[in-house]
Formats: sequence, C-alpha cells, structure tokens
Amino acid sequence: MDKNVFTVVDPLGYTVVCSDTSWRHVVSGHDELEGRQNEVASVIESPRVIYASISRPDDNYIACGVNGGTGKNYIKAIVAVSKDKGTGFLKTAYTAMSIGGENIDASKKLYPKDIV
Repeated sequence: MDKNVFTVVDPLGYTVVCSDTSWRHVVSGHDELEGRQNEVASVIESPRVIYASISRPDDNYIACGVNGGTGKNYIKAIVAVSKDKGTGFLKTAYTAMSIGGENIDASKKLYPKDIV
C-alpha cells in the first residue's frame, strides 16, 4: 500500500496528500528536490501565491513559494483537487527562477486575493 509522505491543508481549505508514488515521480524528474519534502509541503500549506492551472483551471492549481535552497528562487507545486470532496494530491513539484512563466496566468490568481 502507498504510504503518505505528507498531508497538509492549503489556504483554500483542501486537504492535500503527497503519496510515496507522487513523491518518487517528483524527484525522478527534479532531483534538486530530493529530501526536501518538508519544503514542498510548506509551499502548499503556506504559499506566497496560488494560481489556477492554465490547462485544467477547474481542478488543478499551482502553488508558488520561496525556495530555501540555492539556485532557482521558487518552488512550484502542482496540485489536483476534488472540489466536492475538499481534497487534493500533489501531481508534481519543481524549482523555478520566478513565480511567473508560461504556465502562469496572473489573472487566474486564487490566493491571496489582495495582491496584484
């Protein structure tokens, strides 16, 4: 049975789980996040900003937070949610040089609502 690496509640109220399988997927493509589960969990739990996904805005979002490591400045976590159940799971995570980028539409900000 797949064990959970972490479970957190995001600012939107979703209980987000990262399974061992999801975490292996993350580090297989983004080895800079090896051993940094707590940082990714923190980005989901206390992000600087959350945007709706461009490709799946109704059930996926991108949480962005400050990267505690060296090099790239931010960690982005892609989370799939089930709105009717109030749950979600980590799809992937990676480091980035900026919060913006080709997969971010600033007009689709979900959290926080008060900054531009």
